[in-house]
This record gives sequence, structure tokens and C-alpha cells, in this order.
Amino acid sequence: MVGVVVLAGWALDIPLARSVVPGTISMKANTAVSFVLAGMGLWLVTGGRAGQRAYLAGRLLGLAVAAAGILNLGEYAFGVDLGIDQLLFIDHDAATAYPGRMSLLTALAFMAAGTALAFIDARPRGRWPAGLMAIVAGGVGYVALVGYALGVDVVGVVTLQNVAINTGVTLLVVSFGILATRPERGLGRLLYGTGPGSLLFRRLLPVAIVVTPAFAVLRLAGQRAGLYSTETGTAIFTLAMIAAFFATLLWSARSLDAIDAARRETLARLDRFFAISQDMLVITDAEGRFAKVSEASRRIVGRTPDELVGRPFLDFVHPDDRERTVEEFRLQIAEGRTTFAFVNRYLHTDGGVRSIEWTSRYDADDGFVYAVARDVTERQQAERWAAELFDSFAAPVAIFEPVRDETGEVIDFRRVYANPRTAEILRRPMAEVVGGSLRKTTLPGNLDIGFQAFRRVLETGERQLLPDLDVSDPTTGRSILFAVHVSRSGGRVAMVSRDVTLERTAEREIHAAREEAEAANRAKTEFLSRMSHELRTPLNAIIGFAQILELDGLDERQAESVDQILKGGRHLLELINEVLDISRIESGQLTMSVEPVLVRDAVSEAISLIGPLADERRIRLRSTITDDGLWALADRQRLKQVLLNLLVNAVKYGRADGTAVLSCSRTDGGRLRFTVADDGPGIALELQERLFAPFERLGADASTVEGTGLGLALSRALIVGMGGTMGMDSSPGEGTTFWFELPQAEAAEERAPEVGATASVKGTGRSGTVLYIEDNLSNVRLIERALERLGDVRLLPAMLGRLGLELAREHRPDVILLDLHLPDIAGEEVLARLVAEPATRRIPVVVLSADASSSQADRLLASGARAYLTKPIDVLAFLDLVGELLGGAGTDPEAEASDAAD
Repeated sequence: MVGVVVLAGWALDIPLARSVVPGTISMKANTAVSFVLAGMGLWLVTGGRAGQRAYLAGRLLGLAVAAAGILNLGEYAFGVDLGIDQLLFIDHDAATAYPGRMSLLTALAFMAAGTALAFIDARPRGRWPAGLMAIVAGGVGYVALVGYALGVDVVGVVTLQNVAINTGVTLLVVSFGILATRPERGLGRLLYGTGPGSLLFRRLLPVAIVVTPAFAVLRLAGQRAGLYSTETGTAIFTLAMIAAFFATLLWSARSLDAIDAARRETLARLDRFFAISQDMLVITDAEGRFAKVSEASRRIVGRTPDELVGRPFLDFVHPDDRERTVEEFRLQIAEGRTTFAFVNRYLHTDGGVRSIEWTSRYDADDGFVYAVARDVTERQQAERWAAELFDSFAAPVAIFEPVRDETGEVIDFRRVYANPRTAEILRRPMAEVVGGSLRKTTLPGNLDIGFQAFRRVLETGERQLLPDLDVSDPTTGRSILFAVHVSRSGGRVAMVSRDVTLERTAEREIHAAREEAEAANRAKTEFLSRMSHELRTPLNAIIGFAQILELDGLDERQAESVDQILKGGRHLLELINEVLDISRIESGQLTMSVEPVLVRDAVSEAISLIGPLADERRIRLRSTITDDGLWALADRQRLKQVLLNLLVNAVKYGRADGTAVLSCSRTDGGRLRFTVADDGPGIALELQERLFAPFERLGADASTVEGTGLGLALSRALIVGMGGTMGMDSSPGEGTTFWFELPQAEAAEERAPEVGATASVKGTGRSGTVLYIEDNLSNVRLIERALERLGDVRLLPAMLGRLGLELAREHRPDVILLDLHLPDIAGEEVLARLVAEPATRRIPVVVLSADASSSQADRLLASGARAYLTKPIDVLAFLDLVGELLGGAGTDPEAEASDAAD
């Protein structure tokens, strides 16, 4: 900036811009240009600029400044004019011996400053000459300014041109600027450092270069004014300087005391840290001599810190490890790199050897190496023992240590141990495997998986499992599957593999067997479902027509025949239902609705239903349940089914004119225990467990007592499915007691018990139209005969689903009966279309199906069916339902208006 102002002064002929102080020498134009070049060079070589090119440009500008100084010195030395003095502007200053030429001292200063910039980072023999050159340039400016202040020619050579005031000031600025660019080096470190020496230097420097000349100026001014003699002035000057230096020394001494106290405290903390560390903390110089050692040296190498300090560490290294230790230390000093986990052996005073693991770093600024040493002797011994154990493993085992780049980033892993099986699998000699890189000695296909897992384990410490790595066995050629467990141990990664080939083969076989069993189970379920449908369809005709005949006026002989038909048909139906229930339980497809059930209602319903059979066999049924507040957590229908099965057995196998007793009581475990006891012949202990097997009747097949052998097996399965248990107690000649337990439930809102069908037809005398969509002619004839009992009811049969839809739209029947298995479209689709069409959505639809699954019934009722009846139908219940629906049939104005709007 000063150079630019001066050049502007020359260009515009403004003397004040050239000399600052009127009447003094002006800064020459070539001096101003040199300052501009020096300023630009100084800015470019300062750290953080545009990069290497800018740095080089700054050094070249420094060379230009040095060249300008050298050329001017040459002119003075050889008495020649090179034509550069007034190259830019004509100098009319008469007081100047060489117009336009910078002074000799200025030329010397520019030569020094330019050289400093050109060689700003040169350090021959560890010294920094640029700092010395900067001091020379600044010294020229300072000498000139002191001369101006004292009013004398300090140099004493009157024939030489003086230095301008602004030139002297600017030379000082350039000098301090050069030192500031590298504050960590040479004189710059002394001037800008933070140590006590720098502090003292900065405090004494103003006294030396400012206060002293100021006192000298005052002394001369007093003498020239005649205020005191030369002797008095000298005395005053001396006393003033003593006072200034004393004050500065006092101030500096206090500061240095504080700094020294802080230093001692820091050293004390360092000593405490060195004392408590379990690792040996070490500082050595660049020659390898111990400078400071922690107290842990007593334990690790058997020597006190005093015995080690000042001695080379190689004196204590095992002879076999000295060569590689020296090489590692040399590389660390030469390259300035950090050493990680370097292990060598040290000689202990007890005559033994200790394995020491080193982590160290060289600090080039102070020339010392800082290290942490850890005794890993026991760890290595454990590793050797583990290696001996791992060597016997039939699966690969390896230990890795990370390989890092100069930034500390993990770029690879090096195998420090591997058992023989690892080398065998990798198909490499052990010498290549141990010490080899993970990247270079890992089978293709497994590298990326392994490397990422190793990094995660090293960073997080969480174990990783690499399942089913496929490797080819080099001896047999067969494929081997390994499950690889990766874990962290200190700063290393351990890999333990396990051959899981047989396990995976067994799992595949089990999976295949499970799928095969599930397929067989599905096939069995489908078969039973189809068989159920095929059996229920003819049973519907047999039982249905027999019920219709029973309603006719029959003589005694005919009534007995019809009764036998109904008994045989219902027995077969019972067998089908029980077989299907057991099949659903085995396949897990039997759904239950578990809810609080009032025991009193379930028991009374079961006893009322079994009453006629008990009366026929002269068995007295008795309930001992007196507590009306018993609630069981169960499926209402399934609980009633179990009670019926047990009561039927008690009646069928009990003694004639005997008694069957049903009871229920609370247990200590918060459950309810139901018992059904009879006074029959009893059952031997060795036969009791067989009784719960399907189709097992213990020889009762030869008796006149009918049965399927499925009731007890089904009952136990149902109780277990509801979260209960079931068993029996019996002795020959003393009767049998069956029991089961269920969870007790909190009381819930009571509902009326279900009532069985009555023996008479309700709703006779009805009229209307019934559409029956059914492809089985016998089923159509059965419904036709049954509907005759209601009165004037017209039946529209449809053998196809699409035909049924057309008839429904055309005739608008009062009730639609729908079978699900139709030749053209499924019954569910027919129901969906009936519900969707405005013309038919209000017509009640009753599904008649041979499929007795509750899940299907629930689904169709949710889809819009009014009722779901299972074939074989109960004719009386069917007629009651249809009669009720016909009685509610008629025109609903609001519904018709809604349908019309649709």
C-alpha cells in the first residue's frame, strides 16, 4: 500500500505522498516498486493461499526484489549508471547525488528482504536463514529512523544518500511480516512464541528499540536547549534507562515465576500420570536414549526410571529383535509416521524375557519420541495356548490385526494367526497365510462380506455371524458350508468357523419332510372335506325323507322302521362330524370362540338333551352343582359337546337302573374341575390310556352298545384346545369318573340357553315363492316335499347358478335357498351377485351346504346370507325358519324406493 501511494505521488507530482514529512528525502520510484513486489510476494508465500503456483509466484517476486537491490548495489560498487534509476520518473530533487536511485542501505535491505522471500522455507542444517535476512532488512530501516530521530547521520558516511522516513518504516513492516509468515521457526518463534523466552524477549524489545532512543532524543534535546550539561544529560539518561530496565525486569520476573509455577504443576501432573499408569510411558530423544520413563518400568522390565534415563533403549532389547527394532525406529524418525502395536522382546532383570507392545510417535518440532509400552507376555502365552488348541480344530480359525493408512483408516486386515485347516481351505502354504492380507488371501465371493464384517466388529465391538459361507473342500471337492463367528479381542479380530454342512443338510431334509407332511395333511383335509360333502349329500336325502315320513301318520311297524332309518343315519352323521373335528384339530384348522360361559346353563342344556336316552336306559341323571356363579373360559358349543359325550358314555356304559352324577367345583389354581361319574363296570388301569385313542372302544364293538370310538379322543382334544386338561379315574367293579379342568372366568352378561327344535311345524298355512338353486335332484325333491307342509308355497328349482340369478331377477321370490357347489359358478359368487343387485338384495338367502365348517358359515353370513344350514338338514328347524321368513315377506316401500334410487 505504501509503495502504491508513493508511486501515485510521483505520477501526480505530490511531494508529501513521496516523503510524508515536508523537507525530508523522498522515497524513490524504484524503491516504491520494490515494496509493491515485496508486499505481493509476502502475501503469496503466506500459508493458506491459492496453492503451489501462488507460493512459487511469491518466491519469484522475492527474487525480483533481491535482484533490484543487487543491481543498485552494483551501481554504487562500480560507479556505473545502468539506466534504471529514472526509468519510471525523472527525479528533480537537487539534494540527491544520484537522482532516482535508492540509497545504498535501502539496496542492501531489499537484497536481504528479497532473499528471505525467495528462500522462505529453506532450512540448511536445521537453521532458518530467511529470519536472519529479515532482521537485516528491518535493521536498515530501524537505523535510518533512529538517525532521523537523533538528527544525525548514524552511518557517518555523509557522501551516501540517506534513507527516506517512509522507507525506513516500511522496511520494518516487511521485516516483521516475513517473521510472522513462519512464526514457528527461528527468530519468528522467539518473537511470536508462547514460551517464557518469547515473553521476556517481547517485553525487553520495546525497551531496547523504543524507550532507549526516546530517552536519547530527550537527552539531546535538553542539551541542545542548554537545560543541562553533557555530564548531567548522561547521568539522567543512565538513571532513566536503569529505571526502565528495572521495571521491565521486575514485571518479567513475576511473569516468569508464574509461568515456572505452572510449568512445575504441569510436570507434577505428568509425574503423577506417569506414576499411576499400568503401561510404561516413555519419552526418548531422536538418538534412542531414554529421556523420561514411568514407574511401570519396575514391573515391566525390572528397572527403575533412574536406571533407564540417559541410556539407549537398544541396551535392553533382546539381541534377536534389535535389528528390526532399529529399522522401525529409523523409519519412524525419517518418515514421521506413527507406530502401532509393534512388539519386541526386552530383557528383564530376573533373567527372563518380556514381550512389549509399543505405540509411539515422533514429534519433529521438539525432536522427541513419545511412546506407550504394554507388557503382552501373558497375552502372547495365552495366544500360544489358544493356537495349540485351535490347531486341533477341524474348522478354520484365524486372528487378524487391522492395517491402517496414514490417516488411521482401516484399509485391510493382516492375519497374525491361522490354524492348519485355514491354510488347507485357502490352498496356500502356512507361510503365506500367516502375515498375509485379508484382501489377497480370501476366497473370491467371500471378501466383501468378510471385510465389512471385520470393520463393523472392530468399530462397534459387536459380534458378527456370517452364515453359510460356501467353500470347496480341496481334498474331497465337495461343498462345505461354514458359519463364521467374528469377534473383537483388544485391537484384533478373531474369526472362528464351524462346519454346518450336516446341520444345513438336516435342516433341508426336515424342511422337505415338513412340507411333505403339510402337503399330506392338506390332502387329507381336502379328502375328508370332499368325503364329508359326498356323504352328507345322500344322508340329507335319507335323514330328510325319513323325517318327512315321521311327520306322516304311520302305523307302529312303519314308525319303527323309520325310527331305525333315522338312528342309523344320525349315527353315521355323528361319525362323520367327529372324524372331521379330529381332522381339523390335527391340522390346526379347528377354530374356537373362547368366552366366559355360565356353567349352570351349559350343564342344564346337556342334561336336558341327554334326558330321553337316560330315561330309555333307566339311568338317573343328577347334578350336584349348587353354585350359580361358576363361569368357565371356554367355547360354549364345544363345552356342551364334551359334556354330552361324557354323559352319553355314562348312560350307555353305566349299570341299568344306575346313576350318573355331574359336578363342578373350584380348584386351588383358579380353575374349574368338571366330573362325570357312573356306577358301571369300571376299566382296568392298563386299558385306561388306550381309551383316549381314536376308534378305540376296548372291545365294546362286540356288544350291543353303539359307538364310534371317537368321542373321548375328540373331547380331550377339544379341552386341550380350550386351555384345559382331561383324564379319568376308574377301578374294575367300582365305576368310572371322567374329569376335565378349564380356566375359571369372570362373570359376564348372561344369555338365554339355546332351545332345541320343537316336535311340531311352526308357520303352517304360509304362502309365497321359494327359489332353490341346487344341482342335486334328490335334494330338490326333499325340499319340495318339506315345503308342502307349509301350505301354498311355490318352489322354483334352478340347477345352475346363472339360471338361478335370472329367475331371482324375473320372479322376485320371497326366499332363496342356495347350495354352494354348483356346476357353472360357485354359490359364493351367486350370493355376492344377489346382494349386489338392487332388484334382489332384499330377498333373504338361506345357504344349504354339506360343508359344516364354522369358518365358512361365518364368512357367508358376513357376506349377506340370512342363515346357514348344514346338510343333512333338520326338517322341523328348516320349516320353522322358512315359515318365519315367508311370514316376514312383503313389500317394503322404503326398501323399494331405495332400490329404485340405486
